[in-house]
Amino acid sequence: MRRELRLDGVGRRYGLRGPWVLRGVDLAVEPGALVRVEGANGTGKSTLLRLLAGIDAPTEGRVTGRPRTAYVPERFP
Repeated sequence: MRRELRLDGVGRRYGLRGPWVLRGVDLAVEPGALVRVEGANGTGKSTLLRLLAGIDAPTEGRVTGRPRTAYVPERFP
């Protein structure tokens, strides 16, 4: 049985007192769904994908049901 990928109240900030990049995000993605993430520069798209892929951990909230997730960044470190 494949579970949906869920974000419940997820927030992410960089540093102890840095600005919130994402805050209060709730999301449910059904298995096999195709999802497009779009928005202006600096709105947290890459941060969201890094959280979904398990590359970064949320500062608050939780990510559950994480299946095998792929993430291909534009630039490699």
